[in-house]
Formats: sequence, structure tokens, C-alpha cells
Amino acid sequence: MLAFLCATILSVCLPGAPPAHAQEPPLVLAFYYAWYDQNTWTSGTVADSPAEPYQSADPAVIQRHVALAQSAGIDALVVSWYGPQEANNQTETNLRVLLDSAAAAGTHAAVAFETNGPFFPDRASVTAALRHLLGVHAQHPGYLRYEGRPVVFFWRQQRFSVDVWDSIRSEVDPDRTSLWIAEGVDIAFQRVFDGHYLYSIAWSPDVNRTLADWGGRVRRYAAENNTRRLWVATVMPGYDDTRSGRASAFAVGRRGGDYYRATWAAAIASQPDWVVITSFNEWVEGTMIEPSVSYGDQYLNLTRELAAQYKAAPPPTAPTEAPAPTPMAVAATPTPQFSPPPSPLPTGTPVTEGSTVNLVVSNGPCPVTVPDVTGLDQAAAEAAVVAAGLVVGQVTEQCSDTVPAGSVISQSPVAGASVQPGSAVDLVISSGPCDAVVPDVVGLTQEAAQAALEAANLYIGTISQECSDTVPAGSVISQNPVGGTPVTQGSTVNLVVSTGPCPVSVPEVTGLDQAAAEAAVVAAGLVVGQVTEQCSDTVPAGSVISQNPVAGTSVQPGSAVNLVVSSGPCLVAVPNVVGQAQAAAQAAIEAAGLAVGQVTTQCSDTVPAGQVISQDPAAGAQVSPGSAVNLVVSAGPAVVPNVVGQAQAAAAAAITAAGLTVGAVQEVNSTQVPAGTVIAQSPAAGATLTCGAAVICRHSHDAVTDLIASGASAGLLSRNSCRASPPGAITPRSWWPSHFTEPATAEEAVRHKRSSNSITKPQAKCPGTRGRDGERVGLVLTPRCCSKPLQWSRIRPGNLILPTAQHRPREMMTHACIHLFTTSPLYHVKTRKKSHLFLEKSFRRRNWTGLKL
Repeated sequence: MLAFLCATILSVCLPGAPPAHAQEPPLVLAFYYAWYDQNTWTSGTVADSPAEPYQSADPAVIQRHVALAQSAGIDALVVSWYGPQEANNQTETNLRVLLDSAAAAGTHAAVAFETNGPFFPDRASVTAALRHLLGVHAQHPGYLRYEGRPVVFFWRQQRFSVDVWDSIRSEVDPDRTSLWIAEGVDIAFQRVFDGHYLYSIAWSPDVNRTLADWGGRVRRYAAENNTRRLWVATVMPGYDDTRSGRASAFAVGRRGGDYYRATWAAAIASQPDWVVITSFNEWVEGTMIEPSVSYGDQYLNLTRELAAQYKAAPPPTAPTEAPAPTPMAVAATPTPQFSPPPSPLPTGTPVTEGSTVNLVVSNGPCPVTVPDVTGLDQAAAEAAVVAAGLVVGQVTEQCSDTVPAGSVISQSPVAGASVQPGSAVDLVISSGPCDAVVPDVVGLTQEAAQAALEAANLYIGTISQECSDTVPAGSVISQNPVGGTPVTQGSTVNLVVSTGPCPVSVPEVTGLDQAAAEAAVVAAGLVVGQVTEQCSDTVPAGSVISQNPVAGTSVQPGSAVNLVVSSGPCLVAVPNVVGQAQAAAQAAIEAAGLAVGQVTTQCSDTVPAGQVISQDPAAGAQVSPGSAVNLVVSAGPAVVPNVVGQAQAAAAAAITAAGLTVGAVQEVNSTQVPAGTVIAQSPAAGATLTCGAAVICRHSHDAVTDLIASGASAGLLSRNSCRASPPGAITPRSWWPSHFTEPATAEEAVRHKRSSNSITKPQAKCPGTRGRDGERVGLVLTPRCCSKPLQWSRIRPGNLILPTAQHRPREMMTHACIHLFTTSPLYHVKTRKKSHLFLEKSFRRRNWTGLKL
């Protein structure tokens, strides 16, 4: 009975349970990614792969995913979005397909706005994208709305401050007609946003406590600010990014589905407005529930089961102490029911002897229920403890990544414990977030560095770029703070990212010889490109005329530098000066950068005197600048010089210098003119002749010579000794045609001359002499012996002068040699009739009948 009474008393003293809060209709959402292609599954960055590998851009794939999510009880897929830009941005085009597919299936989709996406370089681009999202995509019938308001999740909104976000929202959604859900560990963003979620909870050693804490923070913020805020609890099947290349990669095992069940239990216990699954298909981080090679449909089926349980009943009241993970929340054990004790009899009541008297005995003050003060600031917590009839015990500080500084992390005894009045309640007060150790991200790619910092609950601050010869482009050169530095969680780390090798300044190599120039290019970390040759009047052969790129240009290491190397001075085309006057020719040569070489004169029958006959090198020849051009200048037709009285050698030189040739040289005896001296010449001095014509000279000799009748073109004949010949014989010399035999008599010669015209075309035997028809015919009438000096006469056209007439013809033929000179044309003496030359002998006793011409 005493025990019964005590039980009754104790039951009266226990406090009642607090009432449950009303809940909004629950939603189950899942993060969705639409940026995969066939390369994803072979890249080595994923631990598993889909049961059916796919490309996200395939509309049939998106339709299949919508159907799978809908069958698992997921109300909407929340797709990552990089903005409305279409070029190189399949998140935009795939969002449109997703909205159409969701609408067709009677379900919905929403956007996870990637604030740090590649197409958002600044605040203005973020603002423009949000305006497009709310004005276009959010109006689609397939877009998720909650209580009529389109829902937008945000990722990494910490990029901008709360004030900046306040300004952005005032521009794009001033009436707060949409629902913005923020992410992360900073409750301050709830000043602008309408709800909060944690993208990942895999980092937490106690997901129950983490989710309960953040659910409580969101509700307290709403209560303190007299507003409403949505708490979206995260569930995950596991985590594994160990193949991503991230320095901070880690894994949380799925444990055959137990981890997924535990996160669902913790999420439901945190009293969420919605539950969001991380994720439907994040393959790189291994959080997918999509059917896979390793797990098949296991996690899709678990989702269907757990989502149904969550939606079937409101979640339980949030626990004051985070419970250990259980597969699912279990129903509370019913409170035992007791029969009411009999009422005690008042004192003085008459009873029958032997009756039973029931007693109510005091066991001291009724126990006090310890209030829940976790999460309250220290002052409020202490006040609550005192108000409950308890005292504040030991107060200690401890860092916390989830409890704000100054608030209670934990208490002892725990809330709900029954203790005696006046008992002490110890409190642990948060000193603020625990220091995080900055990971060393130097050498990682920017993406991997960002993932490592986020895993440590840190954020990327400013990103600057520098070139580096050692760090590949896109990788981190340095960081601030450096790796290993303790910092407050949520702090930013500034990165310097490599743009690749530092540009090289192209060296100056113009003017260097080719070998030195190439060595300088290679020494600068560059390569020699195309080398071409080009003439130059200023750059020595073998030296560099120009380069491309020019000196001082900044180029990437290993770039090619093309060189133009001098082949020496440019060749000059020799001008054509033939036919020009000598002065003009010299001016033209000098104007072409050449020099006038040897200038010689030469007689010419065709080129006027003073004009160029020929040049060497010839016109058009390519020669080096400054080369000499030799000229031959016309002296005009040949003019016979006066060589009478000159020695034979001097006379010959003078004749040759005049452009003539020395013809027959006759030697005659003279007692007055020194031996070897010219006595006479033919043609006479001053006569104009064809260039190369012969001039006949007679010079003194000390012996009797043959008397020669010769034309100007007769060969140069040396002295011939006298020989016996029949009187009147015609002795042919070098002029006589080769086809004739030497006639024995004058009559025979005459016959020959009448039978052929070629007698008037003697062949000159001296080198360089020429003959023309009807010119320069020589005949020699020789007596038996030339024994004495003769008196010379000349035969001119129309005139015949013979030696002195006192001699008889026979005597004349016996004692004299007749030298017949002819000029062209010859005429008959008597009739002046142009005729062939022939000789006819007719003797009368005392006189010549004459030479008939």
C-alpha cells in the first residue's frame, strides 16, 4: 500500500509532455544534375555507374528520370542551373526539357541556383539570371510552387553578403512572391531568404544532433523575428568522392542502406517542413539513389518506403537530446494507467475496531523536471533553471560548429530529468565555431581546391591569377591563409591560380649572325621557326635582317621565332646602254649602282661616233652593286692615217689603231728614204674606208723588187725575188682565184677573164681584209728581170698614162715593168664604158695600141 501511495504521489508530481507543433504539408525533393555524357562513365572519377549509362541531353533520359523519381515518392527534382545562356550550357536546355517532362507526367521540377557558376562573373549577371528564372521558367506549369510561390534553392549564396542579397531580391522579387531557400552554416541569410537547408550532412559525426540543431535554429529565428521560415532537412544514402582527385576526399559507407535509414530518422526527428535527398544522381560524390550497377534499384525502393512513412504521419516532436540513429522513428510506449487510490478517512472518524487505517506518508518535496535550456543564450538558460527551482551548476565553454557563441550546447542533467528541487544544472556554453584547419590546396586544380575547402567548412575568397612556369594552368599556386592554419569555420581562403607558363619576351636578334641569333632564341625558351633568305644592301650576308615576332613581344614558352637572314647585297640588273651616247651610257650605269669600267673605242660603219657599240656584262645581267661595266664606243668610220715617213712598225700600229688593217707591204729600193720607212701608202691619208679595210704601204729597200699592180685589198706581200717569165706574161699573185690555173701568156689570161666574172672578185689573202665585186683587182706584168728603177705612172678612171713614149713597145716590155693601179669602177679608156677588166695585146711597130679596159 505504501508503495502504491508513493506511486500515486509521484504520478501527481510528474510534469506533462509539451504539445506538438502544427506541420505544413510535407514535400520530398531530390537534387538532380543534367550535365553528364558518355565520357563521364569512363573518366575514372565515379565509384559506380548507372544501370543504363546515358547522356543528360537526351530527352528520353530526362523523361525516364522523371518517371523513376515520381515512382519513388519524390515530388520534384531540383536541378542545378547555370543561367539562361545557351552556348556551352546544357543546364539551360535540359531544364526546359525537364519542365516539359515533369508537366507531362503530372509532377514538378525546381532550380538549384549555382551562384558561383561559370556564367555568373558578377552581381549583375546573377541578378539578370534570377530575373529570367522568375519571369520565364518559374511560370512554366511544371515548375514547383509551394502555397502558390515558386521555389528556388541556392548553392553558395555566401559569395555575396546578406546586404547584397537584400539588394538583389529587392530588384527581382520585391514583393517576396517566390520562396528562396539558402544553404550553409550561417543563419544570418534568413534575413533575406525564406528557408534553410544543409546540402551535405556526411561530414557530421552525429547527423541526429546536426539536423535537430539546425531545425531548432530556423524555428527560433522565425519566432524571434515574428516570421515564418522553412526548415528543409537533408537525407543521404552515403558519400564517396575518393575518385574525384580532391585533396579532402572522403567516404561514408552506405552500410547496406542503414545510413540512409538513419539520416531519414534524424531528418524526420528534426521536424522538417520538407525533406530533400542529396541526391538523385550526383555520381562523382557517390550520393545517388538512381539505379546503378552496384546497387540496382535498392535505394530507389528505400526512398519509396521512407518517403511514404514520412508523408503518412507528422514527424515527432523534436527531441531535447539528439537520439542515436535508428532505422525509423518508433511509436512511443504508452503511459501506464493506474487505478485511483481510495480517499483517506478524516481524523476522528469512528471506525470499527480492527479496521484498517490508511496513511499518507511524505517522502519529501516533489521532484522537479529539469527544463530544456539547450540552444538558449546563457542568461536565458540560467533564468529558466532558477525558475524551475533549480540552481545553475558549473558553466564551461566549448566551441561548436552548430551552436552560436553564448548559447547552451548541452546541459546536465538533461532536459526532462526529475531531480530534487535545488539541484544543480551544469551548462556547456558555445564559444563559437570550432577552429577549422585550412587544408593545403596548393597544386590542386581550382575545382579540387574549392571542394577541399568546402569539405572543411571553408569558402573560397578572392581568386587571382598569375602565370607560373612550374604550376599547370588552372591549378593553385598559393593560398592565404596557408595550409595548416587554424581558422574559424566559414572563413574564406584566397587563392592564386596559375594561368600557365609565364610569357617569354622575344629577344632582339636582328643584326646577329644566324648562329648567334638561333642560340639567343633557344636560350630564351623559344624555338627557331622558319628561316628564309633575302638580299640586303645594308645587312651583311649571314646576319639577321628581321624577326617575327619582333623583339620584346610576350609569347608563350616554346613559341617559334621566324628569321629572315641576309644573303648579301641585292644584285643589280645591268642597264642596256648599247646605242646610247657615251655620257648617257655612263650616267645610266652609275644610276644603277654600277661603275663604268674600261672604255675602248672602235671604228664602226654603222654606229655613229661617240655611241656605245657593245657592253660587258650584257644588258639584263644580274651583278653585285659597284660592279664594272666595260664599254666599246664607236669612233665612226675608219679614216686612213698618214703613215708616210714612219717606220713600218709604227705605221702598222697607226693603221691598226684607226680600225684598219695593213694590206700589202711592198718593198722598193730607194737611195733617198731609209730602209724600213714608208715611202707611200694607199689609200692616201684622210680617206674614209670601211672598218677593217687594208692600207698598202711601200717602204724603201736596198734591192730591186717585183713591181706589183695591186688593189687595196690585196694581201700583204713580202718582197719576192725576180724570176724569169716570158715577156708579157701575167703573173697571178695572192688575188688570183684559186680555181684558175696560172696562165702562161697574156692571151691565156685574157681568155680566162672573159670566161668568168669572178676575175673581178679576188680573194684577199691577208687576215681581216675583204673584197667587194668590181673592186681592187691587181695585175702584174713582169719582164724577164727587173733590173733598173722605173718611172711610175697611175691609171685613173678614164685616163691611161704609160711610161715614157720614147721606148718602143718591145723595149718597154723588155726593160720595164708596168705597175697597173686600178680603182673601182674601171672604165674603158676610149669609150668610158663600164666593163670587165681584160688585157689584149696588139703590137704595131712603133707604138702600143693600148690596154683595153
